[in-house]
Amino acid sequence: MTFFGSESFQKCICGDQRYRSANALISNQSIFTIQLVVRCTGIALEEHNAAITAIASLVIAVFTATLWHATKSMLKASADQSVAMERSIRQSARAATAMEEVAKYFSENVTILRERTAKQMRSYLSVIVFEGSYQERQRNIRFEARPLILNTGQTPAHKVGFRAKAAILPTQLPNDFAFPLPDEIVGAATLGPHQNFIMNAAVAEFCDDADVGAIKVGSERILYIWGIVTYKDIFGDEQFTKFCHAMTWRPDGKIFGRFMTDYNEST
Repeated sequence: MTFFGSESFQKCICGDQRYRSANALISNQSIFTIQLVVRCTGIALEEHNAAITAIASLVIAVFTATLWHATKSMLKASADQSVAMERSIRQSARAATAMEEVAKYFSENVTILRERTAKQMRSYLSVIVFEGSYQERQRNIRFEARPLILNTGQTPAHKVGFRAKAAILPTQLPNDFAFPLPDEIVGAATLGPHQNFIMNAAVAEFCDDADVGAIKVGSERILYIWGIVTYKDIFGDEQFTKFCHAMTWRPDGKIFGRFMTDYNEST
C-alpha cells in the first residue's frame, strides 16, 4: 500500500470532505485543498514515523554499502596504480643503470680505440747496426761505431735526440755493468716515417796498436756502443729506445754486429 493510500491519510481526507460539504464557500477555495493535503500528510507521517525511519535507515545503509564498495574499488585501483608505479620506477632505474653501463662501455671503447690508434699510428724508432771504423793511428782514426736510427712507425718522430758512448770492453760484460752515458743530448731533429739518420760515438782513447787485430775479431775485447734515443710521438708522448751493440770486422772488412739483450728496450 502506498503512503497516500494509507488508512490514516484517507480518513483525514474523508473527514475534511464532509466539512467542505457543510461549508460550500470553503470547498471552492483551492488553497483549502492544499492545506488539507499538507495536514493529512503530516498526520500520516506521524502515524507511520517508525516505518519511514526504518526505510530511511535502510536507504542510508544501502547508500553506505554502495559508497563503501566504491571506496574499496578506488582504494584497490589506487593500490594497483601504486604497484604499477613502483614497477615502472624499478624499470626506469634499471634502464638508467643500463644506460650508465652503456655510456661507461662506450667511454672505455673510445679510450681503447684511441690507445690502439696511437699504437698503430705513432712513430717507433729502432737503432740498428750500420757502420764503424777500426783504429788507424797514422790517420788519427780511433775505433768508432755509427748505428742507424730508423723510424719504422707511420708518423714523424719529433725532437729526436740521443746520448751514446763507445768503449773497448771485455767480450763478456760483467752483470753489474752500469752502461754510463754522457750528459749531453745530441740532436733535436724530426724524423719522418721510414726515414733514418746516422749517429756516431768514438772511443775516448787510442788503444795499443798491437791489440787492434784482436779487438776487430773480438777475441778478448770488443768494440761496444750503447745509448738511448729520446723523442716525442705525434700525440706529444715521450718515448725512448735503448740500445747496445757489440761490433766486429770480418776478414773481408765488412762490419758484423750483435744486439746485447741486457741493454735493449724501448717504449
